Amino acid sequence: MEHLTEKVGRRYPRTTIHDKLSARSLPDWEFVRTFVLACDLNSGVPLEQLGQSGLGEWRRRHQKLLLAVAGTRFGGRRARQAEALLLSASEDRGPSGSSRLDAAASCPRTQPPWTSTR
Repeated sequence: MEHLTEKVGRRYPRTTIHDKLSARSLPDWEFVRTFVLACDLNSGVPLEQLGQSGLGEWRRRHQKLLLAVAGTRFGGRRARQAEALLLSASEDRGPSGSSRLDAAASCPRTQPPWTSTR
């Protein structure tokens, strides 16, 4: 996978890929984009056709993940990291990103289901 990520624009070390996929750290959009393109390349999509479809849906899913993590009050460090990634994404996208930050701020702060004590 390291080699494939390098082919599509940015080499990610095996440890970084492992940390992102095992939820040890949150992926930024550049990682998600690179990983999706690397997977497409691995599945046989020609290099010149990478990214022609599907990245919009992945961007929406990434934003949804960040909003969900930012909305968990018990997330601590990861919630703050998600909020920082949302802020970074809004700065990258210009004024239209402000609604994403408003949405993050209005997310209900709830305990994630995997921390239930039942």
